[in-house]
Amino acid sequence: ETQRNGIVYIGYGLDFVPRLDEDELNVWWGCCGVANVMPIRITGFHYCYNDSRLQPIISLLSLGVVSTVKCRIRTHLGTHQECLYFLMTFGIPHEALPVNSDGEWKRTNYLKWAKRRQKKEQEMVLYKNAVELPSRADVLLGRGRPTMSHAGNKQLHNLVAQHYDQYDASSRREKTKLAQKLV
Repeated sequence: ETQRNGIVYIGYGLDFVPRLDEDELNVWWGCCGVANVMPIRITGFHYCYNDSRLQPIISLLSLGVVSTVKCRIRTHLGTHQECLYFLMTFGIPHEALPVNSDGEWKRTNYLKWAKRRQKKEQEMVLYKNAVELPSRADVLLGRGRPTMSHAGNKQLHNLVAQHYDQYDASSRREKTKLAQKLV
């Protein structure tokens, strides 16, 4: 669903002072390039900042982002509380942000994620061929419409339907061999 509807990216640059040297600009344009090849579509980009001197720079960078990422960009100039209200007018609840009402970063969810990710990376040695993001050729296990409507499940269903008569007429041993061949 995220790939179909897209995501909204929120940049939170309050109290950020850019250097605007060549390295920083290369990182900025590199991020724009990465956004084009990500498997997730970015539909909106909100950037919050509190230094009015950054407005011309952010406007210039916004033009570059629109041409490379092709998404709607909104910039919000104000205090932390004002930025929260701006985002709420676009339907973004303040509870979803990793910043509390005082402007301090909420780190508990990040730390939980980092611990899960570290554990997963340690286990990856055991599961080298594990699939993190299924492709159109993968078969998903589960019940319900989302699983059955996945492209890989449809392909398997069609393949099984093509061999149904052969399977039905086979002996028990031949059925086992045919099932292994299909999988």
